[in-house]
Amino acid sequence: MRRRNPFKRHRMPGIFPGLWCLFFWGTTYAQLPNSSAQELAPVFSPKGDTLFFVRDGHPQNKGLQDAWFSVRGHDGRWSEALPLPLNTRFDDAVVALTAEGLYLANQSTGRRSRPGLSLSRYRNGQWQKPEAIDLPGLSTASGHIGFHVVSNSLLLVAMPAAGREDDDLFLVPKTTSRAEPIPLGLNSDGNDFAPFWREPYLYFASDRGGNADLYRARRLSDDWSEWGDPEPLAGINTPGFEAYPAFHPTEGWLCFVRAEEGRDADLVVATETMLFKEKPIEVPATTGLAVSRTGTIYFPFNSAELVPTALDQLRRLAAHAQQEAPRIIQVVGFADAVGEAGSNKTLSMRRAEAIRAFLLEKGIPDSVIRLSAEGKEKAVVPSDSPETDRQPDRKAEIQFLK
Repeated sequence: MRRRNPFKRHRMPGIFPGLWCLFFWGTTYAQLPNSSAQELAPVFSPKGDTLFFVRDGHPQNKGLQDAWFSVRGHDGRWSEALPLPLNTRFDDAVVALTAEGLYLANQSTGRRSRPGLSLSRYRNGQWQKPEAIDLPGLSTASGHIGFHVVSNSLLLVAMPAAGREDDDLFLVPKTTSRAEPIPLGLNSDGNDFAPFWREPYLYFASDRGGNADLYRARRLSDDWSEWGDPEPLAGINTPGFEAYPAFHPTEGWLCFVRAEEGRDADLVVATETMLFKEKPIEVPATTGLAVSRTGTIYFPFNSAELVPTALDQLRRLAAHAQQEAPRIIQVVGFADAVGEAGSNKTLSMRRAEAIRAFLLEKGIPDSVIRLSAEGKEKAVVPSDSPETDRQPDRKAEIQFLK
């Protein structure tokens, strides 16, 4: 599916209306400002208390793609998102907020409507009209350039090279008069885009393996000319679409964009410990059965309540169970690392029992359902982590065995 500037979908799966919260394999959409439109390109303020992003196709947009923002409160929750006052009838995106001001991509400034970079300064309590930054080496007829500000003197850029339609990654000196793009040496035959620099690694998205996934490569020289081999973030990549990485500047967790098959693109969170964590499926050795389907249901803090998104997922799993008739449905409850082991064991069993009760209501025979509880014994996130980071451990895992 081809995307207008500034962001292309790059073999993104089919599109249905998005959901406010959805959970998958330890990454979470919980309490992020997602909507029924598509969310793309997250960018944090230096303190991490403001999240900028792009909304595609929202009814309040002035153009197809507008910049929006959300502010994090003292309770850790993100406010309802608002459109950026600087949006125009063109496609708008926030690239960075620095001491200089607010960098914007694909912003129309005066008579210029070609893709480019501009800077809005904050004066007298409001953002001023953006001023174009002259980068002559970035002139392109493709209508697509993506930017990442490394420092006051360096930019990382994703755009098609001469004679190509797919994106490549370039380094651009921002303070020189010429600003010719320098290929990074990480580019593939496909699309390489959405760069994010976090010493000593460059994180980026690439569809070199099929659909877009997230990768990182270690810089081996000070002049940006030597790189280690790109390694996929195997702990969070899925068969769907993952792109646009952005690390929280003070807490270290990763925000990125995911579009699963049949769903819109939304903002997702993952902790650093999950980026390369494999996703093993444990099958009881005594059964001699194979796993035919899996699912993960997430719960609120200290609760076994099935929230609306969990109910939606369970309805789909119940429908599959009726069609596939697995011999065993194994449900394992978990809890986060906070609290006493005994109470967490009880809580994790209550979570498993809540899922069994739902499946029984949908006509699944009780004889095929097996329950167990792990408590906090297999919690991945430490107990002293922020509350939002511990969400991935509040779950129940479901396996169909045939």
